[in-house]
Amino acid sequence: MSKICLILCGLLIVAILSSNADQSYQIYNAHTGERVDVKQMANELQNYDVVFFGEFHGETILHELQYETLRYLHGNHEDIAVSMEMFERDVQAILDAYLHGEISEEEFLEESRPWSNYESDYRPLIEFARRNELDVIAANVPRRYAAMLHREGEEAVEGLSEAERKFIANDLVVLDDEYKERFYRTMQRSFGMMGDMPAEQLDQRIHAMYKAQCLKDDTMAESIYEYLEQNTDKRVIHFNGDFHSNSHLGTVQKLARMENDLNIGVITPLAVESADEFRFPSHASETGDFLIIYLPTPKDSQPDAEMKKEILKQ
Repeated sequence: MSKICLILCGLLIVAILSSNADQSYQIYNAHTGERVDVKQMANELQNYDVVFFGEFHGETILHELQYETLRYLHGNHEDIAVSMEMFERDVQAILDAYLHGEISEEEFLEESRPWSNYESDYRPLIEFARRNELDVIAANVPRRYAAMLHREGEEAVEGLSEAERKFIANDLVVLDDEYKERFYRTMQRSFGMMGDMPAEQLDQRIHAMYKAQCLKDDTMAESIYEYLEQNTDKRVIHFNGDFHSNSHLGTVQKLARMENDLNIGVITPLAVESADEFRFPSHASETGDFLIIYLPTPKDSQPDAEMKKEILKQ
């Protein structure tokens, strides 16, 4: 085959891939309504101190875009650190040891409690960080402590030893605001599909879950804040479930309360049922700074169901 044919074939493959990408997702600057590609988004994000990339766990398209966003951000600013909801504070030493080549991947996975979709969805991020010597923050509260708060109340958490307390945010901030309203609506719909429950009992259970949700937000925000305090030349990209960052609420608002001078950017996904819905919505600027509108893969779950699965694990 001639060089010209090879070049033409290569161009054809690129065109097909680009066409497929256009058919599966579109990215918009949520403030201007301008459509951008991943590289353009990363270029516009490089002036933010912290970027939150919201996801629906297990959605292939979003995980691929997370990797590409990290790759471009690193190209623009090598001193970037990765922060992840998917790893908990008490495995930070194990994560560091793997990133520094001190333990094998097998040992790392045995000790770090990776999510079930680690291999397909989060391993590429960790391996990119490892190859490029990037710090990775195991940001989240250990699930056992969120579960303890949910089931036993604040007194149980406050009674933990000093050694255990270091894995939990210093302050639990339970706000009565839009985030709480969204959480309650989501959980009320979820429980409504599970059968009847007395109103008072339902409210008590959801409030306990909301406190556990706030503990996760507070801990992830504090993890990012403390890292930036110790690494003033760094920027951070944080990966979390969309509910934690949508509309600059949740973990984002908790971080902003700790340091209101931080320039924080939010990437928000929006699933649609068909490519006909690929258009810039009027409310986009309320959801974040960049909006990814995408067609979910068949295994993808909708935001409310995803939220329900995460919370009910506690």
